[in-house]
Amino acid sequence: MSWQMVNLRRPLEFRYYSRDYNCTGNYSLMAKSSIIQPINYNEPTHIHLAYGDRIDQMFVSYLTNSSQYTPQCQYGLTPSSLNFYQNGTTTTYTASDMCEGKANTSGPQTFIDPGFMHTILLEDLHPSTTYFYRVGTDAHGWSNIYSFTNRPANKDESVYMIAYGDMGLSPVEPGAKATIDRVTARVTSRNVTCLLHIGDISYARGVGAQWDAFMTQIQPIAAYVPYMVGIGNHEYDHETGGDKDPSGAPGPGGFRPGWGDYGTDSGGESS
Repeated sequence: MSWQMVNLRRPLEFRYYSRDYNCTGNYSLMAKSSIIQPINYNEPTHIHLAYGDRIDQMFVSYLTNSSQYTPQCQYGLTPSSLNFYQNGTTTTYTASDMCEGKANTSGPQTFIDPGFMHTILLEDLHPSTTYFYRVGTDAHGWSNIYSFTNRPANKDESVYMIAYGDMGLSPVEPGAKATIDRVTARVTSRNVTCLLHIGDISYARGVGAQWDAFMTQIQPIAAYVPYMVGIGNHEYDHETGGDKDPSGAPGPGGFRPGWGDYGTDSGGESS
């Protein structure tokens, strides 16, 4: 048996459990691996693009295990001539930043250290122009080289967008693999302008490791076209902790109008 290990920036042990014959929910440990170390704790992962406010702007984001260096994007008009560079900013969050359980409780099936998120704003980009780029540093290594085509300047020019919602993580959500495969084929075969994931993103519900796996899953798409998102109930619904919600919605539970049918669909995550 083989599989691709998601870089969670920490030593990992894989375990194989068997459920009893009567399916009562009791599991027995059958085997476990030796401790596996990531080759590079600071490998650039979760690489994704997003539009800025202006036509000449593009955000490039990625994640590593360290905040002890200045994140950088090198870019240019050919893969062999990354003649431009731009530095970025770094942020992270902790369990105490989440609105409620289970997202605000640390553990393998709840909150884990998310690493550090780096964001770089590229500016003065030409419209309808393809750029090649990579992210990282000399100290900790560089990503592969990816590319994107900036949006057109003419508002009357045709664009090609892909939109979907309610996509989780494969194989937990079986439909996710088919979606990723089809979207990847479209992105590589057509001039896709951007992608819109309208909400219900990953269905992590407070399980931090699932966010890592989901961001790894979408990187083959999101590193090439802007991956724009909206907020669904699984990113927002919580009953307490509104003061911690970055949306700034008023009230103890944040945005909860009387006409809404709200619950705890986010697993305590704050949007």
